[in-house]
Amino acid sequence: MRGVQDTARPLRYVIAGFALSAVLCPTLVYGWLGLPRLELAGSAVANLVGQWLAALLFCRALLAERARVLGEAVALLRDMLNPDDLVVGGQAFTEYPEGMNLVEAAYAERSVLPARDIRVTAFGNRVQEAGAGVVSLGGLYSDPIGAMRRAQSRRPEASA
Repeated sequence: MRGVQDTARPLRYVIAGFALSAVLCPTLVYGWLGLPRLELAGSAVANLVGQWLAALLFCRALLAERARVLGEAVALLRDMLNPDDLVVGGQAFTEYPEGMNLVEAAYAERSVLPARDIRVTAFGNRVQEAGAGVVSLGGLYSDPIGAMRRAQSRRPEASA
């Protein structure tokens, strides 16, 4: 975030983590609000929880930024190629479905062509395997008779 001159958001995330730690620390150290009195261990737990909160906020912002960049990249490719259908695949789309709304919003904002729906591949996180299968079958599809001849020429002769 500092790389794009956004210095306020990281500061807010760190302050949120420190604030949670500041509230939890005396609560866990002295056992307030019916929580167990953990003494020194309570301070460690409070700091750990505060750091986790800051890390989660950073991760959420990072994933949102990645979704925005992916949406803009899809829009750019769509504007250059103008395909009939727009299907995206890969773990960036299939493993984080919550980010698709952000991808679609960035795509709609960036594209200069009329609106078109984005669909995520039905292969899920196995899209690379499906793509490799398509590429490996390309020769068979383009020249089936030649592929059969090549396969016959490689087959060892059966000895009688």
